[in-house]
Amino acid sequence: MNDQNAAVPVISVLMPCFNGARWIAESIDSVLNQTLTAFELIIVDGGSSDGSIDIIKRYIERDSRIILLERPGLGLSASLNLGIETARGEWIARLDADDLSEPQRLALQLDASIQNPRLVFLGSGLTEIDECSTTGKSFLYPEQSSRLLNNLLRFKRFPPHSSAFYRTSIVKKAGGYRTEIKRAEDLDLWLRLSELGELGSVPQCLVRYRKHANQTSNFEGGTPQVIDARVAMVGYWLRRNGVSDASRFEHPQYQLFRAFVTKKYAKYFQRHLERDRLTSRFTNKRTKWGLLWLLVKLAITKPFFVFWLIDFQLFGERVAPKFAKEWASAQTPSEVAP
Repeated sequence: MNDQNAAVPVISVLMPCFNGARWIAESIDSVLNQTLTAFELIIVDGGSSDGSIDIIKRYIERDSRIILLERPGLGLSASLNLGIETARGEWIARLDADDLSEPQRLALQLDASIQNPRLVFLGSGLTEIDECSTTGKSFLYPEQSSRLLNNLLRFKRFPPHSSAFYRTSIVKKAGGYRTEIKRAEDLDLWLRLSELGELGSVPQCLVRYRKHANQTSNFEGGTPQVIDARVAMVGYWLRRNGVSDASRFEHPQYQLFRAFVTKKYAKYFQRHLERDRLTSRFTNKRTKWGLLWLLVKLAITKPFFVFWLIDFQLFGERVAPKFAKEWASAQTPSEVAP
């Protein structure tokens, strides 16, 4: 079979874009250079004003597999949901407009997904690249579903969103991306997918993940990403315990639940901010003696923080189940029912 001439694509590559002119050509090229060619590339643009649309349209003139959906102001989660609804492929592969896919990515992830029908999410390792596309460090992730889920639940190492590969029907069954979880939409979806099957990761670096100045720390300034991620996590534990999921926007106690989670995690937000500042200070300490002195000072002045930091680095974050139980215990029987 000549997959390039297939009427219906096997895979839909889903790429959101907002002012991505600087790197989107590289990203599109990395998709068009795949060894597996039975795909469509769906680009959902959220209102770019930097020439991104012109670049995309020039590619469309050369390759009919590219589909452009222009939806100014739609937002990331809603844009991804539009792409999912538009997708004709049996599988969806995610890729951000500043990241790159290695040539064999689609072929390898498709093969792995076919071999294990229980997979509902398949990621891969990554290679970091900078603003000039110079390669840096590479990272691999656990292949086993149980280890990946454990990492996800404790905010530890997990494959990047740009490596995500999942069956279209399964992500629709899970409800797609939730628009109320604005900056942790991927973590929230992976948690819900994990309730429907297994997670996995290809033991190869199949994406190039770009690090650049426009990216911010997950914990910078108590950002909504931190709150959204914890709302999604506590919501997962509510569902797992058979309790009504108050993390859903349509839930009558949604706003109260967000306030509860924000208050409960307040001290943890501060610890994460301190951890980020500490990481920056470590980066600036160029000698082992400087690092050692910094650790000694912290152990003397902030012993409880040092204990938490070591515990977090070894075991990850472990308080979400506790907060879920606290929320459930404060509700009436009718509010607790799923």
